[in-house]
Amino acid sequence: MRSITAGSRQAPEEMNMTTVTNTADRSGRAALLLAGCLVAGVLAAAWVACGARYERARQDILDARRAEMGAWVSGTREAVELWADAQEKLVKRISTSELYRMFAQDVQALGGGVEKAVNEADREGTILPEDAASLAEQVPFMRGALLDFMNYNGLSDVRIVNGEGRTLLSAMTQPAPLDSEAAALVGKAVKAGEFLFGSVRAGRDGLQLDVADPMSAYLAGGGEDGAVAAVFVRIPVTGRLAQFLARDRQDDAARPWLLQRSGDGWTALGTDAAHSGPVVSLPLDAAGNMEFGRRVGVDGKSAVYSLGVSASGPNWEIILETPAAVVDARLRGMAWMIYGIGALASAGVVLLAALLWWVLISRRNEALARHFQQLYSVIDRQKRLLDSVNASLEVGLAMIDADGAVQMANRVFSELAADEGENAPDAAGRSLLSLFDVKTGALLVEAVRGVLQSGRTDTVELRMREGDVGERLLRVSLFPPYRGDGERGESRPGVVAIFQDITEFRRRSEQRQRQQANVMLALVRAIESVDPYLAGHSQKVAGLADLVGGQMGMDRASREGLRIAAALSQIGKLFIPRELLHKTGNLTPEERAEIMRAPEYAHDLLKDIDFGQPVAEAVYDMYEKLDGKGYPRGLSGESIPLASRVLGAVNTFCAMISPRSHREGLRREDAMDRLRKEPGFDPAVVEALDNVLRTPEGMSALLGG
Repeated sequence: MRSITAGSRQAPEEMNMTTVTNTADRSGRAALLLAGCLVAGVLAAAWVACGARYERARQDILDARRAEMGAWVSGTREAVELWADAQEKLVKRISTSELYRMFAQDVQALGGGVEKAVNEADREGTILPEDAASLAEQVPFMRGALLDFMNYNGLSDVRIVNGEGRTLLSAMTQPAPLDSEAAALVGKAVKAGEFLFGSVRAGRDGLQLDVADPMSAYLAGGGEDGAVAAVFVRIPVTGRLAQFLARDRQDDAARPWLLQRSGDGWTALGTDAAHSGPVVSLPLDAAGNMEFGRRVGVDGKSAVYSLGVSASGPNWEIILETPAAVVDARLRGMAWMIYGIGALASAGVVLLAALLWWVLISRRNEALARHFQQLYSVIDRQKRLLDSVNASLEVGLAMIDADGAVQMANRVFSELAADEGENAPDAAGRSLLSLFDVKTGALLVEAVRGVLQSGRTDTVELRMREGDVGERLLRVSLFPPYRGDGERGESRPGVVAIFQDITEFRRRSEQRQRQQANVMLALVRAIESVDPYLAGHSQKVAGLADLVGGQMGMDRASREGLRIAAALSQIGKLFIPRELLHKTGNLTPEERAEIMRAPEYAHDLLKDIDFGQPVAEAVYDMYEKLDGKGYPRGLSGESIPLASRVLGAVNTFCAMISPRSHREGLRREDAMDRLRKEPGFDPAVVEALDNVLRTPEGMSALLGG
């Protein structure tokens, strides 16, 4: 046995101060790089910490703003709802009065359009029907009471109106007829039987709000019946709206809004042009509220932070907006402060790291020479140990350059390269073309150059004649050289080649494959003997499944496993009673359950056989469906192995185009249409099968070729 040989070797004593100095320089650069990485790490950590602190501060600022704005809109909503409740109670003093209810009921009972004459009964020259004379006597008193009620409460209009919008009694002697919107409000209140707020509208005296409250018919004994009329009241709201909008706010820059729904949009309510006008839409939730957030303001122009709530009663939306510039300025100030402190702290850490690095470098240089001397001693001992280990390897090892010259080699390589009966020559320094025959040597040189060019490993198998009739099979693994930084490159001119004699291994592998093929053939014949309609079925499924697997990007080993699984896919039927397989009529639930156990029987039979691929699992899950309606485990989607999805689609297709005891086989096109419509099959597998069937290879497999 001898060590790896090479063209030259540097003696330990030849190592001089130049080598030590170069090593020291590289170490210094590495230390500087490490220090730079540490500084970069500190800066990155400081940046992340500042970002996290700023995010917390930002959230605190926004939360405080949300709380301030929420307190204002909630207080304003409470004020609006209290005011609206007070207006409803005020109007109900008239609508629930027995006197006015009986009056409205009696006037309605007269009919014939006498309402106007009754309402004007206290005017000189008014002519009344005989049956209205008694009611006319009540008009002056009741009108006066309405007028006092209207003036005392600062109202613009108070009247009793029937469901058609005609005035029965008004606080004014000659009231103008109600406009269409007011009449519609009264009609809706009478029909619904409930108090209603109308829309805020501009009037003679500013903004006004119409309300209507139904008056139920008065029955003897104090009972009530359906509404016969309604009290209509017009309330001046200009001053009240101004009070709502002028409620105290912590932020003077905040702008309040009151909006009412107008068709599909909203209308802003206010006392001046800056606080009034149409608004297209609002981002409200299901409860009618607007969450706090940054958005375009109600005016549709500026960016704001806003918050809104819905007030019941008049159904107004109360919104408070703060200009985004105000909040953003505070956030920027907070960011400058946080990142400024972080920058100062980082600078201090960097200076401290630089000082420590300088101290360490000074001390390291003093011990560098001694360290390298000790290191060289260790390396020399390790090299001698490596030489002894390499000499004992049972595989051929060589370093070969681009011209095919062997730079170094071990004993086993020299023995593999020697002719039978010859002593193993020293292969170092010789060419592959002289060590092997011309064809073998040229193949190896080409492979070496390919590895050097691509920088990737490669494997070559060589068949070498041995004696007159025998041959030897070698597997050669070629590895590209490595640079000092661990990356493959061309800084060294040769590749490392490992030669292994795999003659016996290949012989046993081929023998095992032949045995496996014979077992499979016997199993397939046994399957086809159980059901004559399965004759050739397994072969078709195996051929098509192999091609579909190629279409789906499966590797060669997976496709081979798929072929084996396809050939054995029907083996579970060996355990199904033959009369069930041949039955032409409908199966009973018990019989169907028995047939559905075929995958389980197949799995139990195949699970302990080493095929090198998950054959048993592929057969077991081939009847699963993407929609989870398959069997035996009810798998769905990607939880079904790809091999099982391929087997399921191909097996079903072959079964549909083949005749059975109870039906004829389908045309290929009809079978593909059924597969596409069936949600249980993988569309990608079905599409791959269709592509395969359009090729000559697919048609050959379909015919059992």
